[in-house]
Amino acid sequence: MDVFSAAQSMVWGFILPWFYMILSAVLIIFIGIIVGRFVGRIAGRLLEFLGANELWKKATNAKIDIEGSGPNLVSYLIYASFIITALTQFGITIWVALLIMFGLLLVALSYLALGIQDAVRNTLAGLNLLKTRGYRKGDFVVVGYSKAQVM
Repeated sequence: MDVFSAAQSMVWGFILPWFYMILSAVLIIFIGIIVGRFVGRIAGRLLEFLGANELWKKATNAKIDIEGSGPNLVSYLIYASFIITALTQFGITIWVALLIMFGLLLVALSYLALGIQDAVRNTLAGLNLLKTRGYRKGDFVVVGYSKAQVM
């Protein structure tokens, strides 16, 4: 067997099937992005038409932007389903793909929790200041070893 036929055998036997798997996975994800955006926009228009924010506020007495977050949720679910379908092109079972997606979701939520930590702490401190009496003229303030009067 000469070098050319060995290289040709490697291309036809190994590289070309992987190329087709990658190409089909990329096409599936591309179609998923298009479908997710389209369906998300339709969901947004439907929620606006139904007045979802007002219905939610009447039902739960909570102000949550359903009309803004609902379409994003629908789009992300469609993206996830198409990504799982693309992963199955590589021989990954649906359960393993779901486990991978769940792991990525946990990583994203942990980054979100770490990023929002300071904002929550500052908000709670601000609420505590509103609840308690602030400093007024004539109050004494002690910082470290220094004592001063509020002017």
